[in-house]
Amino acid sequence: MKFAYSFRFKLSMLYLITIIVPTIVITIIMPSYYKQIIIRNSMNETNSTVASLKLNIETYLDELEQLTIIPYLNDDIMNALKQKASTNHDGTDLYALLTSNRVLRTTLDNYMRITRNDILGTMIIAKDNKMYMGSKVGTSSDSVDAYPFSSQDWYKKALTGNGKAVFVSSHPQDYLIKPLAENVFSVARMIKDPDTEAQLAFIMADADTNILQKIVTSIHFNVKSSISILDDHNQVLYSTVSLSSKMLDQVASGQMTIKDDNESYIMIQRKLDKANWNIVVLISNAAIQSQFHWVNIIGIVFGLGGLFFTVLVFFSLSRWIIKPFKKMTSLMKVVQRGRFNEQMEIHGKDEIAQLGIALNSMISHLNLLIDSEYRAQLNLRNTELSLRNAEYRSLQAQLQPHFLYNILNGFIGLNRLGQKELLEHSIISLSKMLRYILLNTDQSTIKEEFEFLKSYCNLQKMRFAKKGFEFDIQCEPCLEKMSIPKLLLQPLVENSIIHGMEPINHACLLVVSAKELKGDDKHFVEIMVKDNGLGFEQALTDSRLHIGLNNVKERLRLAFPSSSFFICSEVNVGTQVVIRIPLQEVQG
Repeated sequence: MKFAYSFRFKLSMLYLITIIVPTIVITIIMPSYYKQIIIRNSMNETNSTVASLKLNIETYLDELEQLTIIPYLNDDIMNALKQKASTNHDGTDLYALLTSNRVLRTTLDNYMRITRNDILGTMIIAKDNKMYMGSKVGTSSDSVDAYPFSSQDWYKKALTGNGKAVFVSSHPQDYLIKPLAENVFSVARMIKDPDTEAQLAFIMADADTNILQKIVTSIHFNVKSSISILDDHNQVLYSTVSLSSKMLDQVASGQMTIKDDNESYIMIQRKLDKANWNIVVLISNAAIQSQFHWVNIIGIVFGLGGLFFTVLVFFSLSRWIIKPFKKMTSLMKVVQRGRFNEQMEIHGKDEIAQLGIALNSMISHLNLLIDSEYRAQLNLRNTELSLRNAEYRSLQAQLQPHFLYNILNGFIGLNRLGQKELLEHSIISLSKMLRYILLNTDQSTIKEEFEFLKSYCNLQKMRFAKKGFEFDIQCEPCLEKMSIPKLLLQPLVENSIIHGMEPINHACLLVVSAKELKGDDKHFVEIMVKDNGLGFEQALTDSRLHIGLNNVKERLRLAFPSSSFFICSEVNVGTQVVIRIPLQEVQG
């Protein structure tokens, strides 16, 4: 469990959150994103291609439809049809009938010569149920004797159309003795007398269904797809694949995804408005997935490669970061045992190196200060010796190596959490404290002392980040330049934090204030240190607490003989220390 509290473990968690998790998410999301792009691009390209296919087919249907208006463009044909439709045509002379028949046959053949090769022919069914055929292939085929034209669906459809073109789905030419193709599709129309609107005949232009194959095979898609053309009854006119009845039902219901027994398809559908037919394109999902397969592989390879590389970099950097802090921790343990002649080897010029330089400087100055203070006190008189001993113990209390050890551990924790800005701020606070402590003066202003306490509390706040520690240090502006012994208040603040706040689990508040009190005949400077910590029974105080308080009392008495010192504490409520100094002694 010790590893769970280590710097490396916290760095590992930070690495896991900031590197590995996003990498895994990207590895999963990016392929899905590219899949959507592939599908969208395929759909857009297919839509454009289907629009082109629709235009080609509609153009072809327009040509077929033009053939059905041939009678209206030729007076001979119209006169012949009127002759055939005449109610008394049985009494017409034989020559007129022969002329009508010849006109209908030869004129249709002449028109068919200028049409496309895949338009097989045009036939007219006169009012007497006789068929006249004009063929592109050069040979005409007579109709089957007594063929029931009027009972055919296309005939009824044209009759209902009442002169408008109707489009006929795929059907055999069973009305011909020698069919010109196995299956054809057609455009039919009822011919009406322009003057009387009377029915004269029916005309139908046939086209080989193979033309649909030629039009469709000229279209290419970037993924495996099938093309089908369905009539207005959802029956297959032409299809590049066989469509089951199950698939046709799904197409008819307008589903976007068509499922067969073994595969699923994305459907794109376009309606041929003129014929009320449908162009249906089925895009294979399996084909899209096959394109996407390599995207998955590349994503996984890059993801794993990136993770492997970042793991190597992480372990290298974490070791590089942790190593100097371990050295500092080891050095502080040595200093704790009283060996002040040890120094840390410094490399580089970064913040860690600056902290190491400050630590070496602090240890050297500590060694010099302790030595010089010790020698100086041997030559003082007993009263002065008591004061110097108090000052020495006070200074030593501020610089206990365990304080720096805790602060360094706090720096390590901040670095693990990636809180660079807070770490830099904390290092600056420690540097300010060290400069203040190492100044070769015994006196300081209240403002400087309070600034030192703010830096000290900022560092302590870092230690109690999880529990919560707040402080409020305020000084009235008129008292900021007044002189007091340096480090007079720090032991009081340290006692509040270590003995009052550290043992409890709830958030704590420390208040330090300096204000002027006006009495009847005297003015005082009141300095208060107050906390809402554990508190204590004043009759049972810790001996270590007595040492700090006695040092402050002794230094205060020597500096300001008329000053007073009060302490009030209550268990589970907090502790309050009040110092009152006559204003004239501070100003003097």
